[in-house]
Amino acid sequence: MATPRRKQFDYYITNLDWGDGSADNGSTDSTPSHTYNQAGGANNTVVVTARNNSGVGAGHSQTISKADFITVFTPNPGVAFSMFAAVSGGSSISNWDSGTPVYLENSTTNVAGFAVTYSLNWGDSTTEFIASNAAPQNSLDTQPAYQSDLAIKADGNLTVFGDGKTANALLISGGSSVDTVHVIGDMFVSGSVDCGNKGRLAARFGVADSIPKPFDLKHPTKGEGHRLRYACIEGPEAGVYYRGRLKESNVIQLPYYWKDLVHEDSITVQLQPIGSNQNLVIQEFNNEFIVIAEDSTNTDLVTDLSTIDCFYHVYGERKDVNPLLVEYEGNSRYDYPDPNFREDSDIPSEDRNYRDPKYNFPRNTITS
Repeated sequence: MATPRRKQFDYYITNLDWGDGSADNGSTDSTPSHTYNQAGGANNTVVVTARNNSGVGAGHSQTISKADFITVFTPNPGVAFSMFAAVSGGSSISNWDSGTPVYLENSTTNVAGFAVTYSLNWGDSTTEFIASNAAPQNSLDTQPAYQSDLAIKADGNLTVFGDGKTANALLISGGSSVDTVHVIGDMFVSGSVDCGNKGRLAARFGVADSIPKPFDLKHPTKGEGHRLRYACIEGPEAGVYYRGRLKESNVIQLPYYWKDLVHEDSITVQLQPIGSNQNLVIQEFNNEFIVIAEDSTNTDLVTDLSTIDCFYHVYGERKDVNPLLVEYEGNSRYDYPDPNFREDSDIPSEDRNYRDPKYNFPRNTITS
């Protein structure tokens, strides 16, 4: 009995996944080739599917996957740098005077497409660690993309010179605490600070002197969905007040500090009887106390004790600052004559004199 010859089957590769996002499909090449371009290095899983060219039914194809089969190594950076005497321009230098800054230009190659951390030893026992070159972000990473070219970690003193590559020489945002920036110790700024004089608050300052000064809060009774809005009382003076209730006494004792805060001859008093008619007449006043005259309407005829019961409001003009100049010539608040009271003044806050005799304007309220 003759043994039949087995048929020679023809195979061809139908799918070849190289693991780096590229694939060859339907290839009949028995020796396919591929070039990996992964500057940051990677482990690539290769998947090959072979199919019987003339087969039918189950078993006519097979797929094999080899995890991390091809490893592409990260290239070695080509370290190169030069020293300069200025932030930009000029020729490189090899010697310099002690105590004068020098500037390093980093021209390292083979760093594009992946993160590189630099350790910079200046040779005088000073070392800086600098993260540079933005790295591609993992597609599964939900955090903001890493921008290591804007990150610096250094031990010792640090000087930052902007080079125009970003809008800000130093931009700080985020932070895990309430304070995005926390400074331990004092901070000195030689230029302008945009924390109230510009931007959104600038518009508010620009009209602050011409509109009511309101405060707005959630309604204390109606609660959510309702608001309460009040405005400050305004007047032609730097005034203060003291109010309360006087009972069984004819002397209103003012706060002890009023003698140094308020002009004695600027004081006014308002009295409101409680419960019954009372003859309330101011007998004497100064910036320490107010005396109400006693008579039969407010004194117990048997005990000779005061029966006064009233509300009081006492007002006065401050004397620890120069009087307010109510009317002056100008086109904006920056034309106010006394620079000590202007937010655009060049006078440092610690040097401002709010009692500068050059701007001791006339008093606004005199009652004696």
